[in-house]
Amino acid sequence: MTRARPRTPALLRIVLALLLCSSSGWAWAQAPAGTDSRPVLSVPVAQPVEEPARAGTERIEMLAIDTLFYVENEGLTRIHVDLNGHRFKMVSDPAEVQRSVNAFLMPEYGTITVNVAALVEPGVPNFVEFMSQGPEGTKAEVVLSPVPVIGQTVAYAIEALQPLPAQFRLSHNHPNPFRDRTTISYTISDTRINGVDVHLAVYDALGREVAVLVNDRRFPGRYTVTWTPPSRAATGIYYARLIAGGSQATIPMVRVR
Repeated sequence: MTRARPRTPALLRIVLALLLCSSSGWAWAQAPAGTDSRPVLSVPVAQPVEEPARAGTERIEMLAIDTLFYVENEGLTRIHVDLNGHRFKMVSDPAEVQRSVNAFLMPEYGTITVNVAALVEPGVPNFVEFMSQGPEGTKAEVVLSPVPVIGQTVAYAIEALQPLPAQFRLSHNHPNPFRDRTTISYTISDTRINGVDVHLAVYDALGREVAVLVNDRRFPGRYTVTWTPPSRAATGIYYARLIAGGSQATIPMVRVR
């Protein structure tokens, strides 16, 4: 890999990109007008949704001035991005954005420009990895650019990302003991990139279900939910049970007056 370097003439920068491509397996082409002739990075042809295109995970070194991603999507479901260890994804399903952390909406067919300046470090090498998911035959192109493509505006900035957890976990609620309400936290591991059906419920000491807090699909990340028991609920021990795919965990909770 070549190292980060100051700005160079456009033609030379394209040649450098082509040399970089020869060892990485990525495809490059001429950038659209208005991108200062930046090279275009073609995300590898995706495998079926359940099989990420892991062949595209080799690191690509980018210049510190490349603070914009111009994405032209042709049917991909997800594009996973790791930029200097900061991990996020662009997805075409708005519902998945709501059920995820570090998730940002992109058009299923169309273009979008996003600002990644918060993740780019000046004066040091910057590396980015892409991994795609989608129906067979879908693809996307990503332009790494310091300026927007003509006719495009920046849709949003990607910043303040959460670290993605490595393990499934149900944490102890807080406060505990509690009176009026308590907060429960859980994590879905980063291996569940396609999401997992989550069921989080509260049971009394006799094993009767008294509340369902989550019954939905979730993707890797850390989540919190608050349980406010009805005023008629008895004091004593309750249990929160989390089931996510083949994993489950239970914690005791104590309600006091």
